[in-house]
Amino acid sequence: MIRRAFTSTTSIKPPDVSQIVFSSVREGVKDAGSDDVRNRILKSALASVPQLGFTTAALRHGCTSLGLSPMAAGAWPRGGAELAEYFVTNATKETATQMRTLNNFESMRVPQKIKAGVLIRLGLLKPYLHQWPDALALMAMPQNAPHSLHNLGLLVDEIWHVTGDRSTDMNWYSKRMLLAGVYTSTELFMTQDKSPNFTETEKFLDRRLNDVAFVGRTSAEVGQMLEFGIKSALGVAASKGWLK
Repeated sequence: MIRRAFTSTTSIKPPDVSQIVFSSVREGVKDAGSDDVRNRILKSALASVPQLGFTTAALRHGCTSLGLSPMAAGAWPRGGAELAEYFVTNATKETATQMRTLNNFESMRVPQKIKAGVLIRLGLLKPYLHQWPDALALMAMPQNAPHSLHNLGLLVDEIWHVTGDRSTDMNWYSKRMLLAGVYTSTELFMTQDKSPNFTETEKFLDRRLNDVAFVGRTSAEVGQMLEFGIKSALGVAASKGWLK
């Protein structure tokens, strides 16, 4: 079975296409909540994110809400970034589940399935949207960026897998890298969208999907599209003063 991951990066510079590798990880991905206590803490902490953000404070709140010492938050040395990763991991699983239960999903054309997957994933972000720019900046930090790239790889592979893609040639990679660029740019657009029900975000997504069409793209074009999303996240980090 094809599975995937991103290679670790050693700097905050946006990677070119050659630095990104999707590999076999589907069966080996560890459940972020495999330990019952850790899962309960993270789930409780996530409930406080709208007020506290993806922060160590939210993790401490998750501990105390379960009657544990706030010092237990030290189990997550990267703090709020690991809480954000917990959300991302679970959102990817939920996206796949919801895609499979859509009405007439099997009769949809591939572009419709891809669009549906992206919209579902963006919808799961809504409760935390006003905190998400800070989370993006946090996840763009050097110690967190490799995890963020890995999770992005898992998301786009999951969407393509549920869609029914079984390609084994270079198209397998290009499709996922193109979708990564579409998703990251649309997610960033959504953080600034003030339109009712995020209608402008959906229009933006339609334009991005029309732009890429998932066929006939050179590796340079693929890299530019993915780099756009990553550079935007780095811009958020710089504006917060988190990159020195």
